[in-house]
Amino acid sequence: MANFIIDKSVSSKVREDISDAVLKKLDGMKHEISNRQPIIQKRRDFYEGRHDKWTNVTGQPSKKQEGHILATFNYILKFCQKIVSVLVNQPPKIKIVPKDESNEIETSRSEALESAVRQVFKDNKFFPVKMEKAAVSQVRDGDFVIDCRVIKNQDTDQPEIKITPNEDVLKVSVGWDDASGTSFSSITFSDLWTLDKIKREYDFEAEPVGDEKTANASSRGSHNNDQYGIFSNASGSDAETVPDGIAKVPKARVTDYWGWEVIDGKAKVINIIYINKDLKQFVVTDYKDIPKKVGHSFVVAGKPWSMGFIDPLIDPQLELNDRTGEEGDLVRVGSHMKFLVLNMPDFDAKSVKPGSGQVIFLEGENVDFKPLQMSISPFPSDVYLDRVMEHMFNLGLPKIALSAGTAPYTGRVAAIQYQPVADLVESFRGKWNDVLEDLIKQIQQYLIDYFPETHSFMRESIMTEEGMFEDGELVIRDVTFDWDNILPLSRSDKVVDASTLRDRGAISLHTYLEQVGFPDPAKEIKKMKMEHKDEDLMTLLQKFNEFSPGAVKASIEARKAMVESEAQMAESNQILQNQPTPAVKAPLRSQEQNDQRGIPSAMGTPTGQTASARGAVAQTSQNINAQSGV
Repeated sequence: MANFIIDKSVSSKVREDISDAVLKKLDGMKHEISNRQPIIQKRRDFYEGRHDKWTNVTGQPSKKQEGHILATFNYILKFCQKIVSVLVNQPPKIKIVPKDESNEIETSRSEALESAVRQVFKDNKFFPVKMEKAAVSQVRDGDFVIDCRVIKNQDTDQPEIKITPNEDVLKVSVGWDDASGTSFSSITFSDLWTLDKIKREYDFEAEPVGDEKTANASSRGSHNNDQYGIFSNASGSDAETVPDGIAKVPKARVTDYWGWEVIDGKAKVINIIYINKDLKQFVVTDYKDIPKKVGHSFVVAGKPWSMGFIDPLIDPQLELNDRTGEEGDLVRVGSHMKFLVLNMPDFDAKSVKPGSGQVIFLEGENVDFKPLQMSISPFPSDVYLDRVMEHMFNLGLPKIALSAGTAPYTGRVAAIQYQPVADLVESFRGKWNDVLEDLIKQIQQYLIDYFPETHSFMRESIMTEEGMFEDGELVIRDVTFDWDNILPLSRSDKVVDASTLRDRGAISLHTYLEQVGFPDPAKEIKKMKMEHKDEDLMTLLQKFNEFSPGAVKASIEARKAMVESEAQMAESNQILQNQPTPAVKAPLRSQEQNDQRGIPSAMGTPTGQTASARGAVAQTSQNINAQSGV
């Protein structure tokens, strides 16, 4: 059970002063959160399909109007899903760079570190689950936060590294050091926990708070007397597209604060936990850095938070839905029959079928009841809607990205149309590289500080001038990432490109194996070394290499002989063409040859083909005999 901890190494006076300063800081951060809330809520509305709350019509607070069609085509969600799918479908290959690649011991230790890092990611289900959650936050909200810390396993009582994404960026407040968004002095995650969870995690009886979710009140219009919704108020609440799971269960607010504080003249990372506003935990940690990492999407100069991928798509999506709804109203009104009633005051309008539309009354001398002739042309609206949709695709992703997988678009001939997708995903991957690099370096620091069994490969191996190897200090090694190519490049193309560079000596064998697709090049190189130590296998390979050039040479000579034969035949045909054409002795055709089908030339097949294989053979024999004069 993870009970609350009060660090006794710090005096109560220092703890109280720091806690009061943190509370004032958190009160000042409320304005920053409320400033981000409207735009992030708008992004989530369009991601989840709540377009009915938004409109471009001036004076109309809500799109919902009684009696009107409400079109909510959610292209934004498809754009976001495509980007997230391409981003997380193939996670990057991680390589820990040894301090000295020529040092075999250092290289083997780097490989052992790679295995340890992969195991940490595997234990946390990072790439299949948590990376996708963070990627959705990156594409939808513009930014994402990942938490990585060392906790004690309740079952084994041993330390373990825990990685979790903070999925709701509205619950995160960051004390940025500057407007670049690259460094911060504090970060806080605040959320409502059930009293049961607080009791289970911290063995503390908390008091519930009445922090309930409030829905944005919006007015609706009436088709008859208030078309733009300025007089009436909404009744009831709008249904959520995705259930949020919020229930009326007693909860308390848990605030988890991480920040740098100067204690005894040294800057240290502290962790403070508040239940509601009561201080319940104060710890001066041994962490070398704050265990939360913030990632971005589209960086905006002068602002620490990012611009969302959804932002430029919102207005075209609104315009498309508004105009499509108006078009639907136009078609609906025009598709129902209207009746014109002349001088029939006693006519019962309710006798007309409701789905037929309206009855228009006119008074005059003649009595008549007839359908009203109407003609509606949606042509201008169709052209405008096509233009708006094309504009949306140009802003987001090309249509090829949404319909990829159909036969005409899967070849490299359409690769240029995938380029906008590649450029966009490469930008997101660049932000992930920064976060993953900091994350893996922090994992290495945790291995050094909390897992002494890893020190055997965390130490650097140094080669002395005498050619001897000795252990150095515990080090944090650099890391590189290799993402799969987004463009539709075949495996054979990769092999050819890598083989060309390898033949010219431009890349190493390790890099060559990486580029041709081997998941673990170092392992393959070790297998090669073991094979070279096998004398019997080397003898077989030597014989094979001796026979292989002969087989290749024979194939080249056969190809050369065939080309020469074709050239001689072409020369003979040219001589025959210059001579007078002899009379052709054409024997009588057989019954199969006379039975022919006429095939339309539009299908790309010549006419006059024989109807059976036997007829084709007979016709070919007849032509040969005729040419030879037999």
